[in-house]
Amino acid sequence: MSIANVGGDDTDREPIYEALFNLVWNAAPFKTHSRRWKSWTETPEQPAIFMTQNAEDWRRVRGLPPVVALEVDLIIYSNVGTDPTILVSPPINALIQAVASALKPTTPGDVALNVQTLGGLVFRAWIEGRVEIREGMIQGQAIAMIPVKILIP
Repeated sequence: MSIANVGGDDTDREPIYEALFNLVWNAAPFKTHSRRWKSWTETPEQPAIFMTQNAEDWRRVRGLPPVVALEVDLIIYSNVGTDPTILVSPPINALIQAVASALKPTTPGDVALNVQTLGGLVFRAWIEGRVEIREGMIQGQAIAMIPVKILIP
């Protein structure tokens, strides 16, 4: 891709969001998956993963096309029930790790550059920022929110 083809204002975002979501929900045995968020109380079939679009960060330099980063959150739910002898952390940790692993580069070109390009749709997709984790110590409900950035052409 040449610099002449770069410009977030010309990029169709839907295939990008679709590719990212397909990649992450197939990373683990999620019983529920959707790009339409639901609260954990509305999601009895867990583990579950949801994706929400949050923002677009546009940067411009005079004489160059814009550089655009899409920002999404991946929300993961895991419920181990109310048995106090079952730890809440291991299942949510495994799901976070599965998503992180799915975002590692897999194709030869991506591996060489150490980037995940979602099959060549983007320059790079990666986890960036604070991964929020909430353990439901009483009810056994765990929630994780993973921030993902996508640098688009």
